[in-house]
Amino acid sequence: NNWISPIMKYHFPFFIQSGVDGWQHIYPDDKYTYDNIDLSVKSCLEYNAIGYSTSLWSDAIQTLMRNSWIYMAYGGIVSWKGSPADRDQFLNEYCKIIYLDVSNEMVNAFKKLNEAQMYFEKCFHERHTLPDMFENPFSEFSLKNTNEHVNDYKQARLAAEDAEESLIAALQKNTSDSEFIKTLLVNARLLDYTGMRFLFAKTIVDYWDDYVSGKGIKDSWIMFYDIEHSEHGLTDNVLEYISEIKPEYKQAWLSQYMPYRMNDMLERFDAEYNFWYDVRLKIQYYKHHYDIDKHPATFEETFKSLIHPLD
Repeated sequence: NNWISPIMKYHFPFFIQSGVDGWQHIYPDDKYTYDNIDLSVKSCLEYNAIGYSTSLWSDAIQTLMRNSWIYMAYGGIVSWKGSPADRDQFLNEYCKIIYLDVSNEMVNAFKKLNEAQMYFEKCFHERHTLPDMFENPFSEFSLKNTNEHVNDYKQARLAAEDAEESLIAALQKNTSDSEFIKTLLVNARLLDYTGMRFLFAKTIVDYWDDYVSGKGIKDSWIMFYDIEHSEHGLTDNVLEYISEIKPEYKQAWLSQYMPYRMNDMLERFDAEYNFWYDVRLKIQYYKHHYDIDKHPATFEETFKSLIHPLD
């Protein structure tokens, strides 16, 4: 009413436009988007709007738009129908039409992508998963938040990995919609990676602190090996994953966009790689130049610049 009343007062003709809530998200907010479309169409009918349209937004953080086509289709159906559609039925019918040979795999993939996104929205203070996924996972705020949402991060990863399995299975059937499915796979991997980086940061800090407090393993060589080893350590797992996602993201971008602004997004992957590489170098330097057994200190005390970057 607050938006429509001034227009109605002067009898201006008007359209109502809904928006897919995908801006600043790795994957769109499913419920928020469906609710927005249903409410917008309801308002069109209630206030005699002359038309309705569904829109996509990208804002400063460029999202991969193919995640949103399913919601654009829903907006078209609901505006034609004049009332909300059953969402589960819509998803099933949509996948049968668009992804004929792999509809079962795609139904599960869409559900699991949304499930992962919903878990992450519980974790991030501003609900925006695409910018928040690159926050410093070792900061005091992030570590506190991760400890409070450990299960949400784990469940998000599990859901994202379930989506990956379904999307890979769909691609193995040589479906004609492979480029769309590859884009969804990139987003599933981004969701998986997001959970990984925050959980691994917590694991590294806990591993270190447990050792110096005497609660963990008794061999510092094993502790360092598991954290920073260049072939098997947690930091190297993160470096390998982010280096794989960057070219996949670039390929997905170029399959649906022009190169304009692409490097702005790709640089974020480079910055992420450099961040984790620096973490590994700091830990390696400490291992080679200090004796943790003679001077035990917590991870926070040892690497203050990571925990308190503005101090």
